[in-house]
Amino acid sequence: MELTPKFRGSEIIQLQDFRTATVEDIASVHSRSYVFGLEKAMEQASEQGFIHIDGSGPTYATASTFEESLIAAGAGLSLVDHVVAASKISQSPPIGFALIRPPGHHAVPKGPMGFCVFGNVAIAARYAQRVHGLKRVFIIDFDVHNGNGTNDAFYDDPDIFFLSTHQEGSYLARGKSIT
Repeated sequence: MELTPKFRGSEIIQLQDFRTATVEDIASVHSRSYVFGLEKAMEQASEQGFIHIDGSGPTYATASTFEESLIAAGAGLSLVDHVVAASKISQSPPIGFALIRPPGHHAVPKGPMGFCVFGNVAIAARYAQRVHGLKRVFIIDFDVHNGNGTNDAFYDDPDIFFLSTHQEGSYLARGKSIT
């Protein structure tokens, strides 16, 4: 309730306008061949209404999916910009929380997966490093499902710590269990 306009305090800011991610932003996590292939597939989606995007798991697209996915990723980038700017003028570290659709934590670097087109939080983390010079990033993913795509994007990167809380035995559950 405290996130809704009626009940939230002045310390919570809702970003109204945010930028669209660029192909370069997306390609910091996903292969360019996937990004350009998806963009071309939108013509087919325009003709058929919706299409299945080749990849693992069920992921579908409509004619507007590519543009909507760029906007969703851009919302995460705008949040990073806002938090970094606020951290330079605030005594207490700001916290950012993005509610973004379509989601992204299943999208792997080479393509879509599990209804996810682009790895929004992965793209935002790379952006924080690339544009704002942040060395280390901590990602907390809470969902019933494991954030396998985000995990795959950063598996060998010691500067990104990825923590996925998910229900044991659910779709793509993997990783170490802590009890």
